[in-house]
Amino acid sequence: MTYNEQVAQRMTEFLQGKVGSKHGWQKAAATLLDMANPQNLRPYLIGDRTPAHTVLARLYKLGCDINWLLFGPVESNVQSVFVSLQQIPVYESVHAGSRKDAVMETPSYYIAIPKMNDETLFGVKVKGSSMASYSIPDGCVVICSRKEEIVNGKPHMVSWSNGESVVRIVTQDGNYFTLSSSDPIAYPPLRIHKKDIHHIYRVTKILIDP
Repeated sequence: MTYNEQVAQRMTEFLQGKVGSKHGWQKAAATLLDMANPQNLRPYLIGDRTPAHTVLARLYKLGCDINWLLFGPVESNVQSVFVSLQQIPVYESVHAGSRKDAVMETPSYYIAIPKMNDETLFGVKVKGSSMASYSIPDGCVVICSRKEEIVNGKPHMVSWSNGESVVRIVTQDGNYFTLSSSDPIAYPPLRIHKKDIHHIYRVTKILIDP
């Protein structure tokens, strides 16, 4: 069983303790967590994603022991690998739409994620929906690494000499980088010489409901 699946099992146990386990309990649980769409709860209950910090805060208000939720009973921790968390800064904002707004120098807030053995990680709030078909929707937070190598065909956060920053699929061809969106008609590809690039940070994780 994966770490996320273990968390999902404990989250299900806690929520069913609040709303019962009869048919439709997930809808009742979503209402309890102030989720307008019950489908937003499903990824956490099947182990697709670790609960976002906003979800953890709501669970805490309902009386959930977050240490138990994330790490399990103390007895089981002795027999299993302890999964620690790391705090990473989140900046606002970078566009996945129009090319505006460079990343701010001061973090807007911090979030806790399962430790990924990379102390250079940071998050950026995404604005715009031009990357939505790449599972990078408006309002999500992309986790970027300052040490991961550039990989053609993968999403990266890119900033360049005119002060603009975007999240795009990056392809390097010699001295040029092509930045592509999922909507090439509304947002045509950009071709930028490497001397004009300030930063390229690879996206390592996407938090849909941060």
